Amino acid sequence: RIGEVLALRLKDIDLDRATGRIDRSVAWVKGKPVVGAPKSAAGRRTVTIPPHVIPALRAHLDGHVGRGKESLLFPARDGHSHLQPTVFNQAFSSWESSVWRRSAWPRTFPQAGLSPFCLRNCRWWKPRPCTRRR
Repeated sequence: RIGEVLALRLKDIDLDRATGRIDRSVAWVKGKPVVGAPKSAAGRRTVTIPPHVIPALRAHLDGHVGRGKESLLFPARDGHSHLQPTVFNQAFSSWESSVWRRSAWPRTFPQAGLSPFCLRNCRWWKPRPCTRRR
């Protein structure tokens, strides 16, 4: 959830253990950020950071995040305010479409008779086992 990502602070990330703690969320109400708990009790959780993400995350922390434990992982341009979701989404969409255009996927989907792929749709994807018990 975007609100959970934008509420992450430096103290929520443990690179040595490759984990991130989700325990709050930010929503924008009448143009102002409101920080609170995630949508549900299950929203408070610790997630594993994949090993291949650690170097990029470390570089992001070194170049864009303050040194204080309360520093936001994705701050606004001023370096300490909450970033608005629309700004984050625009930046991600720009990256996603540049990666998409350079890949073979735009040609592959129509050839297979499939509609275009949208990364946002992956949020509903759940891996399933390749084999079934009979």
